[in-house]
Amino acid sequence: MIDTGSNLPSLRRRAIARLRGASVRRAFVFSAGGALGAFQAGQIKAVVEAGIQPDVLIGVSAGALNAAFLSNGASVARVNHMVSMWEQAPTKNLMETSLYQRGRRLAKRESYLYSSEPLMELIDEVCRSCSPELVDVSDAALELHILACDLVTGKAVWFEEGPARVAMLASAAVPGFLAPVVYGDNILIDGGVHTPMPIDRAIDLGCDEIWAFPVPRLSRSGVADLSALGVLIRSFTIARWAGSEAPERNDIVIHELPTPEVEGSSPAAFKLVDRFIEAGYASASGYLEALGDDQHPHHLLGRVLRRYQPVT
Repeated sequence: MIDTGSNLPSLRRRAIARLRGASVRRAFVFSAGGALGAFQAGQIKAVVEAGIQPDVLIGVSAGALNAAFLSNGASVARVNHMVSMWEQAPTKNLMETSLYQRGRRLAKRESYLYSSEPLMELIDEVCRSCSPELVDVSDAALELHILACDLVTGKAVWFEEGPARVAMLASAAVPGFLAPVVYGDNILIDGGVHTPMPIDRAIDLGCDEIWAFPVPRLSRSGVADLSALGVLIRSFTIARWAGSEAPERNDIVIHELPTPEVEGSSPAAFKLVDRFIEAGYASASGYLEALGDDQHPHHLLGRVLRRYQPVT
C-alpha cells in the first residue's frame, strides 16, 4: 500500500497523481544539434508511439524546427511526416558550398560562410506542412516557444509570437557559418549559443513534466583527420555544451532521453541522417521500455528525476 498522505514529498505525490490519470502540463524540449535534429526525430517517433503527447513545445536551433513541426499536432502520422522530412535533408545541400564560395566570402569579410537559402527551404517546408500554414509563432495549435540569441547583448530572445520563419532561421543561424538575422533592433544568432537545452523555459512556464530531447555529443572517431573547418565545428559544439548542466532542483520531473555515442555524429553530418534517426528511435524505445518495467512510483522517480535551475 502506497502512502499518499501529505507527508510525502510533493514530487512523489505528483508522480502518483500522474499514474492515476491526473492532469499534467507536459513540455517537450528540443536541444540544438544541426544534422542531429534527425536523432530527435527518431526519439520523437518512439515517444509519440508510446502515447505521450505535449502541451508545450520548446526548441532551439535544429530543435526549433522539430518543435515548430510538432506544433501542428503530434500524431503518429505527423511524426512520420517529420521523419520523412529529415530523411530528405541531404538533398537540401545544407551546410554545403564550394571552397571558392567560402574563400570569396572570407576575402570580402562577410559574416558567414554558407548560404541560408537551403535552410530557408527546409523551414518553408515545415511551415507549409502545417494546416493552416504556420505564419506566426502564436498561430501554432500547440504552445510554441523558439529561442534565439542577441549577438550584441548575448541575451536570450524568445519567440512566442512573431514571424515563424524568422524565428526558426534566427534560432538556427550558427555564428560564422550562417548569416545573423536582423529582426527589429536585434541581430540574432543560434539560440544554442545562449542555452543549448532550454529546460529552464519549461520550468518558467509552469510545466511539471518535461521530456528533454538532447542529441549525441560528437563522435570520438576521426578527430585526428579533421579539417580546419571541422575543428571549428567541433570546438563550437564543445563550447556551447560546456557547463550546460545546472545545479539540481527537486520539484520538477524530467525525462532526459539517453544519447548514446553514434558513429560520425556531428552537427554538419547531414549525409548520415538515416543513421541518426535509427539511433534516436532505438535509444528512446529502450528508455521507454525500461520505464514500463518500473511500475512503482518510487522506481519511476528514481529513474527519471533530473534537477535543474534556470540559466541567468
